[in-house]
Amino acid sequence: MTKTTKRILMALCAVVGSAIVFVYGVLFTPVTPANHLFYLRPGVSKEHVISALHQEGFIRFPRLFNLYAYFSHRGSLKAGEYEFPKGSSPLTIWRQLTSGTGFYFRAFTIIPGWTFKQLRLSLTTNPWLKHNISHLSDAEIMKLLGSASVSPEGLFYPETYFFTRGDNDQRLLQRAYTLMQTKLNQAYVTKDASLPYRNAYDALIAASLIEKEGRIDKERSVIASVIINRLNKDMVLQIDATIIYALGDQYLGSIYKNDLKINSAYNTYLNKGLPPTPIAIPGWPSIFAALHPAHTNYFYYVAKQDGSHHFSETLIEHQQAVQAIRSMQQTNNAGLAPETVSMH
Repeated sequence: MTKTTKRILMALCAVVGSAIVFVYGVLFTPVTPANHLFYLRPGVSKEHVISALHQEGFIRFPRLFNLYAYFSHRGSLKAGEYEFPKGSSPLTIWRQLTSGTGFYFRAFTIIPGWTFKQLRLSLTTNPWLKHNISHLSDAEIMKLLGSASVSPEGLFYPETYFFTRGDNDQRLLQRAYTLMQTKLNQAYVTKDASLPYRNAYDALIAASLIEKEGRIDKERSVIASVIINRLNKDMVLQIDATIIYALGDQYLGSIYKNDLKINSAYNTYLNKGLPPTPIAIPGWPSIFAALHPAHTNYFYYVAKQDGSHHFSETLIEHQQAVQAIRSMQQTNNAGLAPETVSMH
């Protein structure tokens, strides 16, 4: 081998070596000093994404990276919000974007006790969801979910749902609706015998009453027993939470005697049986209590200052309990709010 040949080979090796080092720098050099969020919008071209990554400092040589993207045949870009881990390289970032891995998930929590109105407001004000249904009526939303002519109240399971930025509110509601149907139907199969429910929907209605009346989990099954006992005796339920629901925006924090005469199917002081729909979203403890009530002889309860209740078997005992609690609160200069007296 001549000296000239050796020099040429050495030069080629140097060029190849430099090219390898350069390519390594283009593809493999870590570029994220910390975890980083990146939103890939639907329908954006590879060139546009590479330009955006360049502007954010993740790709140093966009033209060369465009060549790599063209010849790599890694597949199409997957829209969504990604989290690039600390120490990511341009290559690992591109693999995420073309494989749809490493999505960043945001959380949306449905709170037990919410009305559908409150749920809709929370969805509408969420900045990370695409709002497909905010302009629709309740009836139109339920039709989209496959349950036309059904009230949406209480039908969405309270849970934390994870989604990626750009997911739409309809899809999230569908998940919550499906989960409630699954949970409720599974629970209904295991219900106690001889409950006065016609179907699982009746149990859901009762659960919503328990949700709004009970603040302490251990009391929910006892409140359920009062509802069951009254239904079995064909008594009006006299549940203040249904009056509050019937009043809607007219409710300002207190229930007055005239409110108990409101002309509404939800007025359980005037109408026997359960209200026509749930009045809120019940959580699992309330659903379970509705299907597995305690076995008691209670027909009345009244709320105490600490949020717990005094339960009574007879009207006389209940009236005495109400008077005792009123006297105690008057002594403490608190005064008993009218809505805290239930089942009387």
